[in-house]
Amino acid sequence: MSTNANSLARHDSVSPAATIGLALLVTALGGLVGLLMGLVMAWLARASWATDDAGSHGISERHSSRLGGVAVAFGAAGFFFTLQGIEEPWAPTLTSPSDFTLPDYALAVLLIGLVGLWDDLAAQLSAGIRLILVLSISCWAIVSSPEIMPASVYGWVPEAIDHPAWLIGAGALLVAGFVNAGNMADGANGLLASIALTFFVVAYWHSPTGYYWSAILALLVFLVVNVATGRIFLGDFGSYTVSSALALSGLALYATGGVSLWFLGSVLAYPCIELVRVTISRLLKSQSPLRAGDDHLHNHLFKAIRLKVKHQLVGNSLTGCVIGLLTAALPAALGMTGVLATDNAVGWLVYFLLYMVCHLVAYQQLKPINERN
Repeated sequence: MSTNANSLARHDSVSPAATIGLALLVTALGGLVGLLMGLVMAWLARASWATDDAGSHGISERHSSRLGGVAVAFGAAGFFFTLQGIEEPWAPTLTSPSDFTLPDYALAVLLIGLVGLWDDLAAQLSAGIRLILVLSISCWAIVSSPEIMPASVYGWVPEAIDHPAWLIGAGALLVAGFVNAGNMADGANGLLASIALTFFVVAYWHSPTGYYWSAILALLVFLVVNVATGRIFLGDFGSYTVSSALALSGLALYATGGVSLWFLGSVLAYPCIELVRVTISRLLKSQSPLRAGDDHLHNHLFKAIRLKVKHQLVGNSLTGCVIGLLTAALPAALGMTGVLATDNAVGWLVYFLLYMVCHLVAYQQLKPINERN
């Protein structure tokens, strides 16, 4: 990044009043850990290293830090250890030490995140190498934690491919694919964070653990700062860590019963469908599906919103939050309130297909509008 870009990153500051307001809000949400998270994010946002150019996502409004994921990891660890033995008024079900046992796949999540962190700090790994590393770690996670994908849960698999190797390969591809999908979605303020926050709320509602509750608090604090300032986003470390945690936690939840894969797929539908759409579109144009680009639905929605909203930060944050609410929070609310039971596989398959149609129609409607402007 140029010297001028670094100067912008350092001096495009938030007003003192807004800073105080944010500090009070993150403290109210997360206590001392929330305040420390806010301070870490403020420090990272002013750093001249590991920053992204304002135009790198086709949606950003200013130079911003790529290390928001570091703050989220710091916050999640802080919440996890400080909440043990404390009666949390919002999480009264966490009463025993077993509630704060990390899942076996937590190390794999961290290792996948470190692949992204290397790219944040050094940017020397090709997309192919990153994919191979994520696939390898995902395979190891499933082999070492077979309870994530027990064969008994996948009785619907055709007999011709009913083999443990199929489960390992399919699971690894699912995790690696979703990591790429999540990384792609980390372009609009609040987009990936709001989807992840919604998922972990669903996960906690289904299986209350300190792991899920800590993730909820850390993502909530990050989301507030990300949406309010636009000066820090998850980056590759954050998106790789969060996305792999979502994918592996989703498999673990399905294994426990009570939730349909199509319900989980509906909550996480936006990055999944957008990744498939972009991949097919680029392959048809003989382009690499792994390259960065601004041909995503959230890019087109941002441009459409900017025709009505002149402030770039507001437009950026509206884009992420609107998509998060409509694509993740809506199906989560329908499932958690019992409007459509979370284990109703047929019902959620229909919902997923309807959403997919709406997603593709929205893209086709927004694309020509933005091309004309």
